[in-house]
Amino acid sequence: MSLPGYIKREIDMYVDDGVPPGNYVWKFLANDLMLAAFHADYDERKIFFYICDYVFNAVPVGARGNYEKVAEWIKRKKNDRDNP
Repeated sequence: MSLPGYIKREIDMYVDDGVPPGNYVWKFLANDLMLAAFHADYDERKIFFYICDYVFNAVPVGARGNYEKVAEWIKRKKNDRDNP
């Protein structure tokens, strides 16, 4: 078992371009693991650790940790795109 490609792409697009992730991935980025676990279906529970591991190792500290940081990262990346 490993991190599915569609979740890795979603996280990478968030980091690289500020594309807002889906609600489930957003909870991991915001470090709201209790709520992520509560909303996880059977298959998502099996990959829970892999998502945590990838977020911890691949997402910059400034782009994760709470909901405000995630929203600010998206806003910053949008600003970078709009004002190259």
